[in-house]
Amino acid sequence: MSRANKSFSLTKAEARRIWLRAQRLDTQAPFGEGPQATAAAVEHLGYVQIDTINVIERCHHHILWNRIPAYRRADLRQAQSVDKSVFEYWTHALSYVPAKDLRFFLPAMKHHRREGHKWFGSVRTADLRKVLTLIRRDGALTIRDIDDDVLVDKEHLWASRKPSKRALQLAFYTGVLTISERNGMLKTYELTARHFGWDKPPKPASAAEITTYLLDRALRAQGVVSLDSICHLDAPSKPGVRRLIEARVRRKELVAVALEGAGKQEHWAEPATLETAADGASELLHILSPFDPLIIQRKRTHLFFDYEHRFEAYVPKEKRVFGYFALPVLAGDDIVAAIDLKTDRKSRELLLQKWSWVGNGARRGARKDLKRRIEEELHRFERFQLAEVGVFGNPQAPHRLARDNQSFGGVMDKDKSILEKITDTMKDIANIAADAADHALKAEEAPPKAEERAAAYIPLAADGLVSDPMMVPADIARSRPQEQTLSPETGSKGRQKEQTAKGCQKIRREGSEKDYSEETREGGRSGDEESR
Repeated sequence: MSRANKSFSLTKAEARRIWLRAQRLDTQAPFGEGPQATAAAVEHLGYVQIDTINVIERCHHHILWNRIPAYRRADLRQAQSVDKSVFEYWTHALSYVPAKDLRFFLPAMKHHRREGHKWFGSVRTADLRKVLTLIRRDGALTIRDIDDDVLVDKEHLWASRKPSKRALQLAFYTGVLTISERNGMLKTYELTARHFGWDKPPKPASAAEITTYLLDRALRAQGVVSLDSICHLDAPSKPGVRRLIEARVRRKELVAVALEGAGKQEHWAEPATLETAADGASELLHILSPFDPLIIQRKRTHLFFDYEHRFEAYVPKEKRVFGYFALPVLAGDDIVAAIDLKTDRKSRELLLQKWSWVGNGARRGARKDLKRRIEEELHRFERFQLAEVGVFGNPQAPHRLARDNQSFGGVMDKDKSILEKITDTMKDIANIAADAADHALKAEEAPPKAEERAAAYIPLAADGLVSDPMMVPADIARSRPQEQTLSPETGSKGRQKEQTAKGCQKIRREGSEKDYSEETREGGRSGDEESR
C-alpha cells in the first residue's frame, strides 16, 4: 500500500480474480442446485437481467446456468411463482430481484403512482380500472385473457396497440400488480399484495437505506467497485453513494484502490477483500451471456479484461466483428474467445456461426488446449440449450465440431441487424399505405380489409423496455454517430486479434424430443407473446 495516497495498488489480474470470486465464477456449483440455489444466486448477485432475445436460451436462464451447473428452467419458475423468493422489477433493466429486497423498490413504485411513468403517460384511467377489476374479480391473468380491447395507434414503433397491455404495464411499475409467472415472455399479472400474501405491505426503505443497499450490493457482487459500477445507469444516486463511501473510508471500512490502467477513475474495496488479491486464478471455463453481470458494464469489462465486447445485433452484417449474438468465453481469469451461436430448435442443432480468438486466446501456442476445453463446454451448453424444460439432454449423444481454421457457410450471415429490420418494416408499412390509397382511388375496387393488412413485427425488447445500453430505440439510434468498427487485428496491449471461422457449424443431437421453446423468429427474438 502506498502511504503517500493511502491507496492499495492492484494489478488487473488481481482485480479480475477478485471480481470473478465475487461473481462466483471461480467455483464449481457455489450455490448448490434446485430452486433454493436459484434464489441464493439471485440474492448474491443482487439481480439477474431479463431479456427477450432467444437466438440461444434467454439470458436470465443462461446467467443462472453458469453459476448452477445443474440449473433447470423450472427452478426459476418455482422460485418466482411458488416459493416467491424472487420477483421482477426494474434495476438498470428489467430483472429478477430477491424478494427480501422489495422494500428498496417501494419508493420507486410510490413515485410512479404519484407522478406516472414516462413510458405510459397515455394510459387512461378507465383502462387501468378495467384490468384491475378483472384481476381482483377473476384472479391472475395474461394479456391473452383480455380479448375485447379496441386497438389504438402505436405511440412508437415497439409500443403495444392494446390499451389493456399498457394499463397492465403501468400497474406493474406502480407496484399494484406484480408478475406472478412467466412463460417465455408471456407474463401473468397478479395483485402484488395477494401474490405475496400481505396483510399490509412492508415498510418502504428510506433514501439512506437505499444508498446503503446499492453500495453493499455492489461490494458483494463486484468486490472492487467504482461509482459507475455501483450506480450503473443511475447517475442521480452517485452523490449519495459517494458520501457514504467517504464515510466508510474514514472509518476504515473501505480502502481506496489504485487499479492498474484506471487512470483517475476511483475504486474502492473492503479490506478483507483485498487480502485475497494474491490468490491463484480459477481453471474453470464459462460461455457467458452478453447480459451477464461480468459483461453488461462494457467499460468496466474492458478495463479489467482488456476485452471490448460488441453487441452487434444492431450492427449491419458487413460491419460485425464477432457476430450477431457473440458470447464471450472465460477461461480462468481471461476472456479468450467470442463465439457466435444460434440454436435451431426445430432441427435440434446448435449452430456455430463464428469463432473469434481474443486476448490470450489469440496466441497460437495456447489454442490447442483452449479449443479442446471450449468444445467440451460447448457440448454441455448444447445439452442445456436443447433440453426439455427442467430436463437435461443425453450427455452421450454424438456431436460434430470443426477443426481449427475450418471455414463454414452460416445461416446467421443472412440475419439483418435490428435497425435494418425496422427500416424494412417502415418500408412495408409505407407500401401497405400506398396499396390502400391505390385501392381507394379505384371506385370499382373495395379497400383492403383490416384483417388482410400485413402485421409488422418489430424485433425490439419486449414491452418497449430497453434492457441493454446498446439496445436503443430507433429514433435515438439514428441521432447517434455511427459506431466505429473495431479492426480485426491490432497489435498493442489490450487490443484484440481475431481468428475467425466464417459461417456455420452444426453441433447435432440425436433424438427428436419435443422442442421446449416457442418458435424462434428470424433474428433471435421470439417477439412479445403478450401482443400476439
